[in-house]
Amino acid sequence: MARCPGSALYFNSGDELMLIALTATLFALIGLVIGAGGIRLLMLGGSPYYLIAGLGFLLTAFLLFRRRHCLHLP
Repeated sequence: MARCPGSALYFNSGDELMLIALTATLFALIGLVIGAGGIRLLMLGGSPYYLIAGLGFLLTAFLLFRRRHCLHLP
């Protein structure tokens, strides 16, 4: 696993991995609900804020599932 600059987070115990998986699942569910609401609001002519916030939660869940704590962009 590549380290992120300035980071020293490593998770090895089963309890920590279970907590991360539960947190990622919770973030994914929140992201789906907020994102779906955001799509509905956009269809009604509203702001894209909730769609973007939902995508942010889904990205966080994805990174947690991958056990990564930062995203390396090209």
